[in-house]
Amino acid sequence: MMKQTSSMMDVLYAANDAYVPHLAASVCSFCENNQQEQAIRFHILSLGINQDNRNRLTQMLQRYRRQVCFYELG
Repeated sequence: MMKQTSSMMDVLYAANDAYVPHLAASVCSFCENNQQEQAIRFHILSLGINQDNRNRLTQMLQRYRRQVCFYELG
């Protein structure tokens, strides 16, 4: 019998503030279509994503019980 291990799936995006609506749609679609995955962590390379949009993305991902990390590049 094989032992099944749970591993983290890491997903990377890069976006600026103007691209956030498209980013949110993509992330939402990814979450909806990967509900069977135990652990998914999103890494977002930010080029000036404002705090309100970061909060909205974080709240959305919390509803899916997913992690998000922002890395400011600009």
